[in-house]
Amino acid sequence: MVAPNINNLIIYTEYPELRILNRFANRDKVLLMSDWTQVIQTLEKSHGAGTKVAVYPSADIQYFAD
Repeated sequence: MVAPNINNLIIYTEYPELRILNRFANRDKVLLMSDWTQVIQTLEKSHGAGTKVAVYPSADIQYFAD
């Protein structure tokens, strides 16, 4: 599930696999992209140039300790 305060979750991968969307209850918020230029254009269109974002190289191995 994508948190309510997140408008879109962009998953950038060189080899997109549509089955990854099955992990999310609200798939309409998830954008699967294989072109980095498209990712940048989408972010700039939504937030404007100069906006700061977080990029996780491989989110499936991220660990956030309390």
